[in-house]
Amino acid sequence: MFSSNTRTITSWVNAAVKLLMLGSLFTLSSCLEFPNKYSQMPPGMWRGVLLLDDPALSGIKKPLDEKSLSEIRSLQINEINSDELPFLFEVIYPAPDSFFIEIINGKERIQPSRIRFGRSLATAKDTIEIHFPEYRSLIKAIVEDRAMEGVFIDSSRGSYEIPFVAKQGDNYRFTRLQKKPSADISGEWAVEFGIDSDNKWPGVGQFEQEGNELSATFTTETGDYRFLEGCVQQDKFYLSAFDGSHAFMFEGKIFGEDSIIGVFKSGDHFETYWKAVPGAQALRDPFAILEINRNVYSTQQLLQDSFGIQAREIKNSKPVVLELMGTWCPNCKDASSFLNAMQKKYPEVQFIALAFERKGLESPEKHLTSYKKLLGLNYPVFYAGPASKAYAAQKLPFVEDIASFPSFFFMDASGKLVNSYSGFYGPATKEYPDQRKALMKAIDSISKN
Repeated sequence: MFSSNTRTITSWVNAAVKLLMLGSLFTLSSCLEFPNKYSQMPPGMWRGVLLLDDPALSGIKKPLDEKSLSEIRSLQINEINSDELPFLFEVIYPAPDSFFIEIINGKERIQPSRIRFGRSLATAKDTIEIHFPEYRSLIKAIVEDRAMEGVFIDSSRGSYEIPFVAKQGDNYRFTRLQKKPSADISGEWAVEFGIDSDNKWPGVGQFEQEGNELSATFTTETGDYRFLEGCVQQDKFYLSAFDGSHAFMFEGKIFGEDSIIGVFKSGDHFETYWKAVPGAQALRDPFAILEINRNVYSTQQLLQDSFGIQAREIKNSKPVVLELMGTWCPNCKDASSFLNAMQKKYPEVQFIALAFERKGLESPEKHLTSYKKLLGLNYPVFYAGPASKAYAAQKLPFVEDIASFPSFFFMDASGKLVNSYSGFYGPATKEYPDQRKALMKAIDSISKN
């Protein structure tokens, strides 16, 4: 993609004319001349920011039970601009004429699978496209003077765009300030989300604090909120994560060692308040969330009758792990990677995925083929319909409601539905190792019957 071959002026002009006729935005980067040692993007650390549309969120000066929500919203939250959702990424050159990018969220590094860089014929400026094809999203930006300006586009949500800027050389996430923390919040906290609405849901905050540095995640009964990274400044903290699909930001006000009140934002389309107290709380067992009908089902007949899928490779005489997922869902991506490893460990079991996709896919089958190739999945993934839990439950004869994507159903060799599992805890959580063992035990139970 980043050739270093020299071309003549004539061939450059011919190529440019051809690209103009095709309506392309780019010329090949090898046609450009750069005065710097690097041939394209300035290398090293960059600080990216998604510019959210909402006004600065409110702050909290007293616990929730001492102030009404209307009063809380009128207070100034913090010194840090909460219109900005920051994340770090690194531009790395393994060779002088080629580079790749790693997005950094705490211990996690994400390498986008496709990058385009070149001179825009529309603006006559260097332009980059950072693609996340598994999520049907990208960052598109002009690159100039060690800075980037553009937009994050998520086509799986329709016309969903968030302005984006970045600066090379900045290696802080929220602030360079080092204000002494008022408390160490390391450990588990029982969380209630949605306290400003009628739709409340429980969670557990898992925090690791070292001085001003803070890493965390939140687990809920549907999954987790990824690898979060940020800082503590006096009695406030800030956390964020960006993975090409989700853009999460958490802000919290610490009241000694007794409680936290905060705001959770997902992109620029959702925000809610949450509160927490020290100590873990028990979430429902993922094996007990779904109420299932333990009848006998023919896998081929189920796929055909419910989804119109004719799959000759599916054998009714073999045990089945049926996965409900969507390519737009990072928790589903974690789950599929796990099941892919299990498929190799349990070759006698059939692993089958049903993909429930968001709107805008011209060819769902083509997208799923690309998704399988990108993740290296060695089990079938069938398009099942729109990304709706209600639709999925309506199509499946053995369950009344679906609580989460992903969800799993375990059927033995006779076709009897033995068990179910709702949600998935990713590698950012403390539950991840025990969850792997529990799911392996569930697979064992059908593989031996």
